[in-house]
Amino acid sequence: TDPVRVTLADSLRLTEQEFVARLRERSDAGIAPGDFAVFYVHGFGTSLHEAWTYAAIARVRTGAQAPWIAFSWPRVATDGVWAIVLMRPDGSDAHEIAADVPGEHRRPAWSPDGKRLAFVVQDADHPEGSIWTVNADGSGAALLSAGGAECPVGLFHPAWSPDGTKLAVVCYPGGDQEAIAVMDLATRSIRRLVTYTP
Repeated sequence: TDPVRVTLADSLRLTEQEFVARLRERSDAGIAPGDFAVFYVHGFGTSLHEAWTYAAIARVRTGAQAPWIAFSWPRVATDGVWAIVLMRPDGSDAHEIAADVPGEHRRPAWSPDGKRLAFVVQDADHPEGSIWTVNADGSGAALLSAGGAECPVGLFHPAWSPDGTKLAVVCYPGGDQEAIAVMDLATRSIRRLVTYTP
């Protein structure tokens, strides 16, 4: 079950401070020592159901100087395109990374050592998603895979293996099918584990 039980009505009738206090009261999510978790709820272009059940936990990794939070958020002041943003836990130093990569950027996932991020790019060539990586400082953005023969429609939801050598992804083989697949980062080969029809 979702540990955060806050309704849409709460957000409409409460001040920001009251809403944050209510969120803290209703959350029993465990946080590892030395780590942080940030809960945020969005409603940009989503239904109310999705805006509240799709609330995300942005993980924080400790870098050389201070932790960073990585999350995806639309550029509401400009073109509305989704981008990957890094921010300090206190809300300072927010900045976009991989801005030179065309398309919508979603689902950032930290590597276990905190040095890289995997993320999804949705563009005209790969509307269902391709998987990219970027260094934590924003340099070195590179395409890992657009799916290949195993997942020709695209890839989404990257998640790192504990040793940082593989990514688990949602794979779209075509038609109504979806699959869970594993990508080897050394060879960039993709192996489907389970294929199903939602």
